[in-house]
Amino acid sequence: MKLSCCFALLLFIGVPSLAQSRPTNRTGPLVIVGGGGTPSAVLDRALSLAGGKDKARVLVFAQASRLPDSGEKNRLMWAGRGAKNIGVADLGKSQKTLIALKNCDLIWFSGGSQNRLMTALRKANLLDAIRAANTRGAVVGGTSAGAAVMSTQMMTGQAATKAVLVNATELAAGLGLALNTIVDQHFHARRRFNRLLSAVAQNPLCLGLGIDERTAVIWRSREGRLEVLGEGSVAILDAKGASRRGETGKPLHVFGLRFHNLVSGDQFALATRELLSPTPAKEDPTKSPSGKSKKI
Repeated sequence: MKLSCCFALLLFIGVPSLAQSRPTNRTGPLVIVGGGGTPSAVLDRALSLAGGKDKARVLVFAQASRLPDSGEKNRLMWAGRGAKNIGVADLGKSQKTLIALKNCDLIWFSGGSQNRLMTALRKANLLDAIRAANTRGAVVGGTSAGAAVMSTQMMTGQAATKAVLVNATELAAGLGLALNTIVDQHFHARRRFNRLLSAVAQNPLCLGLGIDERTAVIWRSREGRLEVLGEGSVAILDAKGASRRGETGKPLHVFGLRFHNLVSGDQFALATRELLSPTPAKEDPTKSPSGKSKKI
């Protein structure tokens, strides 16, 4: 198994780089998955954004997980969707990994611990190379912990969960690929509203994204929008312009918070923080909730 992974990585390291033919400032999309398994539709969209299953060169980072076979499982996941060229990054071979980052079309971060992943990437001096790959057009995606690292300010997992308290959510620097955001994953399944609300209240310029399991945000910074794809929903918390007060560790006062709950197919403008599509259907006053006409 290890031999096949290394061979796959060397395969696309040896392919001539396409970076020279790509224009600069062509930041690639992000595929940010809330954990709990990644639906086929999300994997297929990621491959399509990266050039298609026959052409996309996928580079998996499994360092968030403690499981020794995590890299291989992720490789098989992408192979199962038809990807032909998949490598698993070995941080002990940093030079080869740097070359792979310059040539890949899709970077994928597995689940596990976002703190462990960021520590490993920082120790290997790969943070700037990952950001550079995204800037030249590579798609970057991840699930669970791999989603959390996309943030400007990253959840560490330390937070108050039974109440909304002032400064009760610990944050650390993430990759900063999804600028001015704080991503939380497994959102409704693990009841994480309190910690995300506390986090955005601490950082009101950051948009809070609470992503359900088996659900993804397709983040397109070049077009200034995001799209929801998958089986659940995405909660958006916007504290910009809201009033906030309270003492650290005490109940948090927030007034004027904007909250949205988007589902698959919804699109959201990042600059104006408004819904783009689809247009919400207007309620027909002649219809009952069952859809039957009612007497008026």
